[in-house]
Amino acid sequence: MLILVVGDAHIPQRESRIPEEFLSLITSGKIEKVVSVGNVSGTYTQRILKSIASSNPLTQVCGEFDTPSSDIPTEQRLVVGNCKIGVVSSYIINPIGDLDALTTIARRMDVDILLWGGTHLQDASFCSGYSFINPGSITGSENPGLWNTEDSNVIPGFCLLEVSDDNRTIYMYQLRNGNIKVTKANLPT
Repeated sequence: MLILVVGDAHIPQRESRIPEEFLSLITSGKIEKVVSVGNVSGTYTQRILKSIASSNPLTQVCGEFDTPSSDIPTEQRLVVGNCKIGVVSSYIINPIGDLDALTTIARRMDVDILLWGGTHLQDASFCSGYSFINPGSITGSENPGLWNTEDSNVIPGFCLLEVSDDNRTIYMYQLRNGNIKVTKANLPT
């Protein structure tokens, strides 16, 4: 199964749209599932994400800047074949991005892969047998918490997670100076 993982769009609050370079890729008809790690905000983004894999409902968590809704939880769990995937909102990770905190959540949720966001910085980390994937910000939206740091230049990005019974591969897409850069990593099974 090919899963699109996105987050931190912040449309319309901070950004106006998803980059055209990404739209042509994510609307190709090959994606079977869409997962949002939060802060997708407005109806424009919701409409696009729901249309990408319309036969499979959007899996999303409520981000810190999304409008709170009883319909959108702060964590979700899904199973694809023999792979268990957790999706969490950044504001339940304390401190955010900390591998020990992420490991504790992955263990509690009983998942192999934990998808998370909030930092706007794309990352794939591995610890204690778990994979932790942060898709970054699909729009490249600034993160005020990163201002005046070496990481303050947010690069637009998203991930494609390919899952089968014997293979898990992450493709990390970034838009740099109008060019798409793709990094591939095989995840432990």
